[in-house]
Amino acid sequence: MAWVFSMLFSGHFLQKWILSEFGFDLKNHLEVIVLGIVFFTTAPVIIKLFFGKSKKA
Repeated sequence: MAWVFSMLFSGHFLQKWILSEFGFDLKNHLEVIVLGIVFFTTAPVIIKLFFGKSKKA
């Protein structure tokens, strides 16, 4: 519960900071952010599947 609470508040304050410093609203680009997170978390698995050492009998 504490982890979820801390992630919600850190996301809230990160949004406010980025908006005030850079004028970039993360809410308008949420789809791209989520797709980027999914890509970067699954890329190592995909790379390992295709380029990992194959077992030879």
